[in-house]
Amino acid sequence: MNIDFFRYLPPEIIIEILSRLPIRTIVTFKSVCKTWRNLIQTRAFADSHLSKSSSGVVTCRISRYFKIFEFVDELDLDHHNRHYIPVTEFCCNKFMESSQLEGSANGLLFLRSIINRNNLYVCNPITREYIQLPYARIFSSFSVLVTYGFGVSKITGRYKVVRVLQECILHPDTMGVVRITKCVCHVHTIGMGIWRSIAPSAMLEHDCFSTAVFINGSLHWLVTDLQKGFKSISCFDLETEIFSTFSPPLLMGRSENRTEFRLVSLGEYLCVCDNTREDEIVIWLMKEYGDEKSWTRGFVVRKTLEFLRGNFELPNFVCPIKVFKNGDMLMAWFQLYMVHYSHKTKDTTRIDVFEPYEYDNDILLHTSSFLSLKSCFPMENVRLL
Repeated sequence: MNIDFFRYLPPEIIIEILSRLPIRTIVTFKSVCKTWRNLIQTRAFADSHLSKSSSGVVTCRISRYFKIFEFVDELDLDHHNRHYIPVTEFCCNKFMESSQLEGSANGLLFLRSIINRNNLYVCNPITREYIQLPYARIFSSFSVLVTYGFGVSKITGRYKVVRVLQECILHPDTMGVVRITKCVCHVHTIGMGIWRSIAPSAMLEHDCFSTAVFINGSLHWLVTDLQKGFKSISCFDLETEIFSTFSPPLLMGRSENRTEFRLVSLGEYLCVCDNTREDEIVIWLMKEYGDEKSWTRGFVVRKTLEFLRGNFELPNFVCPIKVFKNGDMLMAWFQLYMVHYSHKTKDTTRIDVFEPYEYDNDILLHTSSFLSLKSCFPMENVRLL
């Protein structure tokens, strides 16, 4: 590419051209000249690129090794492995020994330390920047459920981390939650430097083993009313900072095993994945966001032996990640491996492109971006990976 061609072009035109290139090409172009490097680091470029970016996934192996992939969603691909392009990878050992993926929004990852759950981080794998959130003490009691969420408000564009703490009474034999006795909620707005207390959610048990679903400017958790035994969806509006609840699909299966239900997002839809049936997986879509009457059986996936190989003692649940244009689907089986579901043949195939993929792994929908933590949040102590 001839640099002289760009010399007399307005910056907005250069941004429009460069932002259409693949991520790895853009990273290379940062080294071409100082002008391009500075341009790529601007918020205008980050926003332009993000508006055109393809979604992808981030995987975390053994709680520390991260890989970023980008989806290629074309109808004429001759093999399912060609749906995925490696973008970058990194290890979190520099700032914590082991981590848990807790959220993704506009290219930023929210990570929690497994060893010290007070240590929270936000990072951008593309710009190689990260920040540590201010310390906030958790209840001293052992029997505390801690649930997190991360997203960006719809109007003001503020990035926020939400933490719900629930003090509870546990069953002496099963160690299951019997009753919630106290609920506290904190919000941290990135760049503000403090945690704020807000009105807590209802006394509903949050599943602290699942990740909050960020969609439509709100965070969502699948919660349980311990007194009545009913499940519902807790919603937190990141703009108004108000909790609300709405009902899941009425025809959803019944189960005492919380792992058999998963709340996910597929494209623009909020979804519930129902793993309670022996022969099939039902994925419910909320066709009109917030309308409880709009739940629809969107996808039905036949269970095959591919879902049952390995350790039969492990929970048998599958979580959908991405639906492609041809109807094929990427799904995660427990925390063991990824599978590709063919809409045409109705068969599932284990995907090798994410290998090595072992027990104790995470995978999360993620769209890469060039959003600079240093530029967007100048008050934060931004460090490099």
